[in-house]
Amino acid sequence: MKILQNHILSEINTDRFSAGLRPVALSDNKAAQYHAAEILKSELLSHWSKNGLKPYMLYSL
Repeated sequence: MKILQNHILSEINTDRFSAGLRPVALSDNKAAQYHAAEILKSELLSHWSKNGLKPYMLYSL
């Protein structure tokens, strides 16, 4: 998984560089990782979780 994450990050930063933007870095944010795993599992792309939690509610998980 780490190889895929690094590849995607590299692609994003290549595009950002082309647009004159600074690079971004990965961080281990538990709320973001939980939400990303939920999106992958449910195939539902939304800012809200599938059980109705708003993004700011995920920070307390």
